Amino acid sequence: MAGMNFQYDETGSTFYYFLVSFYALALIPFSIWVFRAKEDKDPKDKDKTICHCEACQAKNRRLHASKPKERFIQKILYIVVIVGWVLFAWAAYKVAQIKTDHVEYDPYEVLGIDRGSSDKEIRQQYRDLSKVHHPDKSGGDDTMFLRIAKAYAALTDAESRKNWEEYGNPDGPGAMQFGIALPKWLVEGNTSIWVLMSYVIVFMVILPAVVGTWWYKSIKYSGDKILLPTTQLYYYFINKTPNMVFKRAFMILAASFEFWKRHNNEVVERPTDDEEVRQLMRDVSSTYLNEKNREQPLCFPYSVKARALLLAHMQRLQLPSTHLHSDLLHLLSKCPTLINEMVQICAQLTAMSKAGHATKPRLETLENIMKMCPLLVQGLWENNSPLLMLPHISEQQLKHFVNKKRAIRNLKQFCQLADEDRRSLVKHLEDQEYKNIINTLRSIPAVTMQCDMKVLDDEDNSITANAIVTVMVTLTRESMLSKYGSDPGSLANAADWAAAEGEDAEVALDDEPPADDPDMQEEEVEEKKKSSKPWEKNKGKKIKGRCKEKETRGICTL
Repeated sequence: MAGMNFQYDETGSTFYYFLVSFYALALIPFSIWVFRAKEDKDPKDKDKTICHCEACQAKNRRLHASKPKERFIQKILYIVVIVGWVLFAWAAYKVAQIKTDHVEYDPYEVLGIDRGSSDKEIRQQYRDLSKVHHPDKSGGDDTMFLRIAKAYAALTDAESRKNWEEYGNPDGPGAMQFGIALPKWLVEGNTSIWVLMSYVIVFMVILPAVVGTWWYKSIKYSGDKILLPTTQLYYYFINKTPNMVFKRAFMILAASFEFWKRHNNEVVERPTDDEEVRQLMRDVSSTYLNEKNREQPLCFPYSVKARALLLAHMQRLQLPSTHLHSDLLHLLSKCPTLINEMVQICAQLTAMSKAGHATKPRLETLENIMKMCPLLVQGLWENNSPLLMLPHISEQQLKHFVNKKRAIRNLKQFCQLADEDRRSLVKHLEDQEYKNIINTLRSIPAVTMQCDMKVLDDEDNSITANAIVTVMVTLTRESMLSKYGSDPGSLANAADWAAAEGEDAEVALDDEPPADDPDMQEEEVEEKKKSSKPWEKNKGKKIKGRCKEKETRGICTL
């Protein structure tokens, strides 16, 4: 192009500016992503919401130990960021040390005289410098002599002086120069072939391979990271069975292709699975297992194994091996996302049914699908008491929650008790175990839903026929213990509560001695009545009198 001159960076100065600028654009957001701020809770507050029972501690250890690769990658990222900032500091230092090549031309400075010098002083200075730097003189300098001559002409010749004042150059306007911010050695000599090969490798090998790998993986999954064959499986069975019972929904969930080795490489198949799964199927003994079903893929071995593991989890059975336990953890990690996909498919089929392209699933189908999620999360069966979600509470201890004096059948009723009554109800537990129960109740949410229906209209907001009604749903999440009951707070530990009151650590939280459980006393009285002699059953009663005596817990009442 005329009037323009393109040249590579000779000294490397512009290359460093280019490098630092683009390096900072990548390094700063990458550092923010790696060292993203996390609001860590205060250990004291965190201790109030975390259960420290043996099962929860084992779960925390398992989660911490199951991600060694992620921790290794995180350390590598930290090292990369640190090295990146060190290189950035070095590049910034190099840029700061670079002296600019562009210097404004000043003939007075070249001749070494002041700007107010007369023509006579300019000529005299030119003659003196010419005698020193003339090429014919000993020690003369051609370059310096040309600069002196050019400066003298710029100050004495009218045209040269005009060019200098207008263009900054006595010779007039020169060609516009553009510098390419790459070192010149990249395109000269033997290095040019290596640069060309690097372009070929990056743009013709690495980039297509990365894009192809990403595309191959992306076409296998839906937007929610669900295998497309699993989504098609859900569409087929929900459309085929619009009125789906819980057992059918459970079998379809267990048949998800995320649990099949053919579609998911995370699944591990072992030679011992046949024997261990058969033993587990004998222990489960549930009609939900339905291993004789011949419908594909519900009859496939992976589906039967998944049903057996999930049933054992909800029935809280001990698995025969650690391998099955790891398989169960894999199933449970996938189930919430899969159930959510089934719910979305129900909504899509409902919309498609209005156009006549699908069968509308019934509301019972949606309820049965959604029912699976809390059962799997809580590890409970349909008829189990929700109190079993609490740590250290077993089936044998539930009989103390229901008697003649009280009937505690759910978590809400248990939260509504005073702290002293809750502690007396589980007084067989140690203080730390009771604190674990309180921490669990704090972490269980109590969700309140508020619906507001209105018409978004500037003039009339009333709901009329054919009006577009907007339903606004507000969900409020609170702690179940704080909403329905009294939260003992930092005094959840009975020993701390006793110390705060200035009493001994071993303190009774009710009127009776700790060892005397009223529920146990009532049961002992009932047992004694059953084992009493027949002829003594009317002892203490007046059959024909106006009053009747009755002996209850050692107190005679009329």
